[in-house]
Amino acid sequence: MLVFHNPLGEIVDISGYVLDDLIGGGTAPYSIPFGTTIPAYGFIVFYQGVTGIGLNNAGDTVNYLKPDGVTILDSYVFTTSTNDISEGRETDGSSTWTTFDTPTPGAANTVVLPNGDGVLINEFLADPYVLYTEEWIELYNPLDATVDISGYVLDDLVAGGTSPYTIPAGTTIPAHGFIVFYEGMTGIGLNNGGDTVNYLAPDGVTVLDTFVYTSSTDDISYGRETDGASTWITFDIPTPGETNFVSSGPGDSILINEFLADPYTLYTEEWIELYNPLDVAVDISGYILDDITAGGTPPYTIPAGTIIPAYGYVVFYQGVTNLALNNDGDTVNFINPDGVTVIDSYTYGSSTNDVSYGRTVDGDPTWTTFTVPTPGSSNEGAALPEGGTITALFLSTPISRRI
Repeated sequence: MLVFHNPLGEIVDISGYVLDDLIGGGTAPYSIPFGTTIPAYGFIVFYQGVTGIGLNNAGDTVNYLKPDGVTILDSYVFTTSTNDISEGRETDGSSTWTTFDTPTPGAANTVVLPNGDGVLINEFLADPYVLYTEEWIELYNPLDATVDISGYVLDDLVAGGTSPYTIPAGTTIPAHGFIVFYEGMTGIGLNNGGDTVNYLAPDGVTVLDTFVYTSSTDDISYGRETDGASTWITFDIPTPGETNFVSSGPGDSILINEFLADPYTLYTEEWIELYNPLDVAVDISGYILDDITAGGTPPYTIPAGTIIPAYGYVVFYQGVTNLALNNDGDTVNFINPDGVTVIDSYTYGSSTNDVSYGRTVDGDPTWTTFTVPTPGSSNEGAALPEGGTITALFLSTPISRRI
């Protein structure tokens, strides 16, 4: 069968227009009979018994042509097919095509969304004061697809506290998106002295996600450290409807800690390691790596969202940065996002195969060479402060380990 949709607000006459599979091949084309119309925003279905058009299961083309039988108005090519599975536009008239386990001939295309069982409580505010006038609960969808949470339930104490709130029909959360429910809508009152936040299945019994707190502070929210993470913290600056974000230290404190200018056997490309000497994570988005300023290879701007954990490292390989350090001497620069202010710099006069330059101890002002380089780990193999993290990003083979 073939289904056609009229996206216009008026009746359309398609008399004489032509349906075909492969033009100049396949089955014979079918001319639509005189007097055939499609109502405004409506549909018409042509079955094989009428058209005689046989679409190949292993792949074919569907064509809609002008009455001249030559001019193609719309076309779709498919390469395979599955029993009783139709191919169609994701929504009526859209440019995106998908498959339908439940075909809808003569009716609107409807994509069945995943259910909301994987949705998480991501953040909530129990004690509004100045910043907010009412309590709220934020849900987060960690999936790569939109989910339907119609009929799911929010509650504080199950079988106690305020009455549960049933989420209305048609409520969806986009992929990796958020939705915030305010007290004025839900009627749920979270106790300042401690309570429970529950997200339940539509049966009103099965708890899908829950968080218990024992106290609250004016305008301070509880939330996952990062969206969907298992660790919960408090936020001085709540983020309802937005990604949870922990303020980081200034990137101006970051140091060049080690680099390799002359890879030979141990390494296949050059690299530069940065070190965070602070006890908080630092966002280095927009900062710049360069060799000779206003010369040499073009500077590399560090991508948005790049964070170095407390006492941690990040390694940038040449395959990503395209920075080429000269074997016979060059400069390594770490520059402020303004592109002018040099935060840290090191100049060397020569290099040796597979021997790196680095600080004798992480963050130390004294530099030396390492016959056994340590990209992404402490110089000299020194133990990290408690809670320190070793992180290597933008690697050909990423590594990450926590001590």
